Amino acid sequence: MEESSTITYELIYELVRKEKTSDDIQAISPDTYKKIVSYLRTKLEIYKLESAKETAEAENVKLQIQSARKLVKELYERRERKILQLAVNRSRTKSETVSTVGLLPEEIPIFEQTTLLLDQFRASLLLPVINAKSVEAQAPAEHVAAPAPKAPEPVKVQAVPSKPEQGQKKDLTIKFVGPVPRFRGFNLEIYGPFDEGDTATLPEPFAKLLIEKKRATLI
Repeated sequence: MEESSTITYELIYELVRKEKTSDDIQAISPDTYKKIVSYLRTKLEIYKLESAKETAEAENVKLQIQSARKLVKELYERRERKILQLAVNRSRTKSETVSTVGLLPEEIPIFEQTTLLLDQFRASLLLPVINAKSVEAQAPAEHVAAPAPKAPEPVKVQAVPSKPEQGQKKDLTIKFVGPVPRFRGFNLEIYGPFDEGDTATLPEPFAKLLIEKKRATLI
């Protein structure tokens, strides 16, 4: 997208076109979403004024807003699919060469948190199966579907896992060097979310994974 202080419908259309025709995520202006917000706000203000005056232009502006919103949704979803594929590639290969150069600032957390979630499930599901260890079953459907009051915020510090099975590795105490979203353990217990500076005692596979990802250090 050409550098500009504003954005137009034509430029949004061009962004979508480029995203459609490339397998790689396209590098675009870091403030693209902010420009789109400004564009839509301007159009909404115009629509409000024209509607108040009951002019024929109001309907034209309304159609422009609807079309622009559809394009923005398509742009987001096409980039979303590519970000998810990048996360899958990073989790599978553990390679830092998986390029994230084209990601917008708002998209980086999607990539990082999805990668971390995939890593956690590889550690809690794939690795135990490969090593002929037991895997906890999912919670019963009735427990998932039953209505429940709003759950309290998870405890951040000193998360204590369920009693380990015979032969399960020990727990490690770590200190977080950056934010980490909450995740489930081997017995479906919830850990986190954690902020920078928090400490927690976690099962060794999860603790080592976070240390390997440079999200925490061993205490």
